[in-house]
Amino acid sequence: MEVANNSYTQMMRDKLSEAVKEIDAILKPGGRVIYLGTPQTEQSLYNALPDRGYVTRIWPARYPESAQLVNYGEALAPSILKALEADPGLSGRTTDPRRFSAEDLLERELSYGRAGFQLQFMLDTRLSDAERYPLKLSDLIVMGCGTSDGPEKPIWASGAGNVIATCPVWV
Repeated sequence: MEVANNSYTQMMRDKLSEAVKEIDAILKPGGRVIYLGTPQTEQSLYNALPDRGYVTRIWPARYPESAQLVNYGEALAPSILKALEADPGLSGRTTDPRRFSAEDLLERELSYGRAGFQLQFMLDTRLSDAERYPLKLSDLIVMGCGTSDGPEKPIWASGAGNVIATCPVWV
């Protein structure tokens, strides 16, 4: 139901939300609706379905780490939760090795980036600030260069030996 082409902007998401309401209008009494999909944005329509009376189940590609469990709440598939309770060592491993090997998921995480992987494969729309805003002040490289030459390849390093303690700081 939700794909990149219909959820790119807020206006498109609002239009999709209204279109989905039409399904409830044409449903026969006693009928059943099952939505199957992957969230495309943090403001996914799938997050609103419980407010409309739907039960949500999430099957991520990897078993979530304990810190991630709070993001899924009651929606994490019971089979995933039971497996984690029985063996906490499953955290971070693939939930379906026949579909995605550990190596395949690593490649996809590198390709999609952390936030994209969380949406597309972990089905987690509650991104942390670190995932939402990947550029950090600690990534800033400051150096003096002449007007005609500079270094071929600046390299960032946070080791104590690389810090210039006498560098003035402006706030």
